[in-house]
Amino acid sequence: MSPFTLKYLAKFICEYDVCNLSINGGPMPMRSVKADQLIELDLRDQGLYSEDLFVLAQALKENRSLTHINLSKNCIGYTYVEERKLLDIKMKNQEKLRDSTFE
Repeated sequence: MSPFTLKYLAKFICEYDVCNLSINGGPMPMRSVKADQLIELDLRDQGLYSEDLFVLAQALKENRSLTHINLSKNCIGYTYVEERKLLDIKMKNQEKLRDSTFE
């Protein structure tokens, strides 16, 4: 997703009533976040990437109710799903190379 598309999507989500949003990973409760209905937000292990969190961050700008957000076990450091897949393939190839060296 291009930076322009991502910014446009974030603007759209912030201006319109969207219940849940899934970009790369699991659903994020955008309506509840924007309506200050949550104290805790647990998005642990949802397969979220940087794009997901950029949009969530835009919705959180006006939020006053959240006191705790769990974003553990997500792919936050990765920009795109394809980038994560390439890294996984690279790591598997390195493991195969290492294993064959010790045989």
